[in-house]
Amino acid sequence: MERYLSYLKDYNPIFIGVICNLPVLDEREKNRGDRPIGFARSQLEEGIHNNRPYNFTIDNTNLSANENAKTICEKVFK
Repeated sequence: MERYLSYLKDYNPIFIGVICNLPVLDEREKNRGDRPIGFARSQLEEGIHNNRPYNFTIDNTNLSANENAKTICEKVFK
């Protein structure tokens, strides 16, 4: 994260944490089939979202991609 922040030091980035509950995360991973099963779970258990400089977080457990995009736009462009 420190490296990314250094690359972006001349900009004003907006960091958005995108989360969902574990059963949905597991199901999505299985359905996508493009990564090892359990990878997302391991990242979550290792604390991938810990100590991140998120401006805000959205929970996409029950939202569509369009609903997530709308939520992000409402927060960013308010």
